[in-house]
Amino acid sequence: MNSNLKLLPAGLLMAVLALAGCGGGGGDSTTTTPPPEPKTCPAGQALDTSTDECVKTAASAEEEAAAEARVAMAKKLRGILAVDAVAVATTAPASSTPSDDVVTALGKANDADDGAGKEGDAQVMVYDNKGPMTKASADATDLTTFDAKLVMGSGFATGSAEIKEHDNPSTVRGSYNGATGGYVCSADGCTSQRTKNGILLTGGTWTFQPDAGQKFNVEDADYVSYGWWLDEGITGDAAAKAGAWYVVTQGTPITTQQVTDASGTATYSGQAVGKAAYYHSLGGASNIGGHFTADAELMADFDDANGMLSGSITGFDIGGVNPGWSVELMKHAIDGTGIAADAQTKWTVDGTAGDAGGSWTAAFYGKPSDEHQPSGVAGGFEASYESDGYMVGAFEAER
Repeated sequence: MNSNLKLLPAGLLMAVLALAGCGGGGGDSTTTTPPPEPKTCPAGQALDTSTDECVKTAASAEEEAAAEARVAMAKKLRGILAVDAVAVATTAPASSTPSDDVVTALGKANDADDGAGKEGDAQVMVYDNKGPMTKASADATDLTTFDAKLVMGSGFATGSAEIKEHDNPSTVRGSYNGATGGYVCSADGCTSQRTKNGILLTGGTWTFQPDAGQKFNVEDADYVSYGWWLDEGITGDAAAKAGAWYVVTQGTPITTQQVTDASGTATYSGQAVGKAAYYHSLGGASNIGGHFTADAELMADFDDANGMLSGSITGFDIGGVNPGWSVELMKHAIDGTGIAADAQTKWTVDGTAGDAGGSWTAAFYGKPSDEHQPSGVAGGFEASYESDGYMVGAFEAER
């Protein structure tokens, strides 16, 4: 059979058939629609594929909750600190002033390694700048009064249930305040008892006789203890529910004459602590409240006619947040061994300084020996910013 058709190669045949399926190239083409762009969500949100909606991520929700908590704390604490009775004292809180809970919390803070104490609604934080212990020659010590925690020896009572009697005379080997030696009983009735607070030596007459060449541990004699307290359980709208204090301890108190005789200028650097709150109803990043730590720096000019002292509190940290505040301790004449309570403060928020007001006090410490300037200064301060910010704190700084 004759035919004009010839066999085509397989690949070419498939191409011809495909062209025929598309209309044979008759000029009628079909355009494929591109897929839609994927939906994007703003920062802090992620796409929920089940609803195709943007929702907050867990991290952003936590951040928002933390921010709301900071604002709530700022508002609440501002109300506490705005009371006129809130102040800085030059003594630690005493019994019933301002509450027994504060006094109990203060005792717990002094016993704790981190200086924090709590009792009921009361919170207390205690700081100090004690230097390391030194050594001093150990002499025979009458133990009529003593620190039970410093008494050590294996020959005493073995537990609180035992009151051990000791012969007269007798000696128990051990150590006291870092020095080895013997505890000598020299009268009838000597007893010992172990308690959680140390070894009690009762009855009779006890004396510690150190071995030759031994030395006692000696604590720093010139230091500052300071801190803040808060007790929301105190009732009464006009009663202070917060405050701060500083206490200067000196082996030999510095005198007015020594401060007057000082010359030159000196810079003292250290730390400030306290409670602060800033809350503005319009909101903003400045709304924050809580306990703070900050840097304290004071400048003394002993060559001025009366001697002048000024300072600044900067580098605030409230729960890991630096609100960018600063407080100026405005320049004031030195009076005796420090600054009287009529010195003023000025608080700066967001780069804008508030009006002068508040108050601050200070006391020099550290008797100069071969140096002509006091070794340290401590004090307390209050500051306010319009009706939005209130602060109370204490500081210590060393040359």
